[in-house]
Amino acid sequence: LDFLSPKEKPDPYLENIVSELDIDFNKKKVSPNGKLKKEIKNYKKLLVKFLQKNESSADKIEKYLHFMNKYLDEKGIAAMNEKLKEKYGKDIDLATRQTGATPKSPKPSRSPKSPKLDLSKATKEFTNMSRKDAEMLQIYFEKYDPRYLQPRYFKEILHYAEKYGMKFLNYKLNQKYMQSLDEFVLEAQLLHNEVFEFYNKIDKSSSRSQLKKKVSKILHWGLLNGRDQINRILIDKYGADLDSFNSAASPSMPSVLQSNYSIGANATF
Repeated sequence: LDFLSPKEKPDPYLENIVSELDIDFNKKKVSPNGKLKKEIKNYKKLLVKFLQKNESSADKIEKYLHFMNKYLDEKGIAAMNEKLKEKYGKDIDLATRQTGATPKSPKPSRSPKSPKLDLSKATKEFTNMSRKDAEMLQIYFEKYDPRYLQPRYFKEILHYAEKYGMKFLNYKLNQKYMQSLDEFVLEAQLLHNEVFEFYNKIDKSSSRSQLKKKVSKILHWGLLNGRDQINRILIDKYGADLDSFNSAASPSMPSVLQSNYSIGANATF
């Protein structure tokens, strides 16, 4: 994962690909004919799936695709397949290189695009992170970097926390996003207390368990959208906001949590 690495290391494989590209930008490029153009278009789709299967870093995949697509347009499918074989020991479709046949796109998976990680199973093997911490980490990445919510990336972060400890994970998160998980959890606790106090005073018809469920949904939404956005909706609906019932003992959330997300969440106020 990119933010867990101290700095980016040189990539000889990528440098080799770049070195072979034609740097003469004034040179007139020859456009492929219709059939070859279609083959290259299909191949590029398979190239994305190939890298997703063989590389774990989203940033690395993005960088590889940028230069591989240039290489593919310039050198052709056969040359690109040779490059893939150098690194991965296999190419995308051997038939493509031997016969020039158009590769067939695989059938789309029936699984959802962003499968959810089963935290009860994912955290069972770890001792440095509780399930509650893992749940908060999910919301943290939902706010700051949703790509790490993919199960394979998220579990890699859990492994990192198990190996090096939560203290070091907090340090790396703070380096990357200017807020540690511990700070994020503290802000969540403060916001939870404020929201619960508000509804406890203004909503006399709901039971305590109903209030807890309502507050939980609003808290999730509030962590993503900011305390000011919660106040704006509360003012519109009730004519009062969190500051109406809070003393100085309940500080406001810092600006790092006050984002400019648009309103339209699933939370019911």
